[in-house]
Amino acid sequence: LVRMLADYSIQVFGTQHVPTEEDVQFLFNLCDHGGNGKTDGDGAIDRREVMAVCEAWSDFVGQKQMLGELVKTYDQDANDSIDKDELQTILRETSGMDVPLQVVIWIFEQADVSGNGLLSIMELARALVACELWKAGSTPHAPAQLVKSKSLAQGLDVAPDLPQPRSGICAIL
Repeated sequence: LVRMLADYSIQVFGTQHVPTEEDVQFLFNLCDHGGNGKTDGDGAIDRREVMAVCEAWSDFVGQKQMLGELVKTYDQDANDSIDKDELQTILRETSGMDVPLQVVIWIFEQADVSGNGLLSIMELARALVACELWKAGSTPHAPAQLVKSKSLAQGLDVAPDLPQPRSGICAIL
């Protein structure tokens, strides 16, 4: 999978982007978790899921520099990951409004694919997509102009009990 994604990035971006072990685990968990109609959760990546992995990797690589800058700017404890408090600050700064704590927690839980209580750079990309969906009051089936990174939005459904956004666009994706 590492070699395939590195080769794929050469084809798409003209330069090689080699995924880390953490990147591969995120992509695997994202694309083989079952229950979203596209994956089966069988512990293996089949042909259909390979396409989802490639799409998510492409979305991530296209935004990697911007995401890295966000981590560099807002990672207060310098552990190269984002905790809930840091995420709340990122969401407030990128949206220009206070995002309710209930929404921050929902976004964090949706993005923390690894389940370790911290967001990696790839999980931060998913968090920004989740915020974008919340702001749009939508699901991953939203019109393309609302959700640019549909592959990172797999399995996200905006909880109906979340406070409604007041205005604006949340993420900078």
